Amino acid sequence: VFDEAWHEGDVIATVELTEEDGVTTATTTLRYDSQQVRDDVIKSDVAWGVEVSYAALDELIEVLG
Repeated sequence: VFDEAWHEGDVIATVELTEEDGVTTATTTLRYDSQQVRDDVIKSDVAWGVEVSYAALDELIEVLG
């Protein structure tokens, strides 16, 4: 958990890791209590935060090799 939820209701997050030809792909699915809450989250800066987090993870993977 990175911070307190700022939206109503709960969210269930799942991450699926798959590998093909030596390449690992992470698929993240978020399920919100309602479509309205989901839409509010999409309208926020959450996409920016996710992008920054995955970029940092990419850098860490490169360093750890």
